Amino acid sequence: MNKILLIDDEPDIVRVLSMSLRADGYDVIPAHSGAEGIAAFEKEKPDIVLTDIKMPGMDGIQVLKKNKIHRTPVGSDHYNRSRRYRQYH
Repeated sequence: MNKILLIDDEPDIVRVLSMSLRADGYDVIPAHSGAEGIAAFEKEKPDIVLTDIKMPGMDGIQVLKKNKIHRTPVGSDHYNRSRRYRQYH
């Protein structure tokens, strides 16, 4: 089972995405801030990181620049939304 680290400062988004990903068979590690995400990354060693970009304090870009995270497959909710928008509009 792949472990996904999900980082977002909005609890409802973390809750809904976690439920969806778990239903698809993923082990989800939730984090509600950039700092919490880095700590979870170092402890859990996830296979994939899915992060929000715009967060207070440490944003998603800063999280990704931290040591070793850049070697893990990463996704961004904001990136995917803008990409879908461009494809369909």
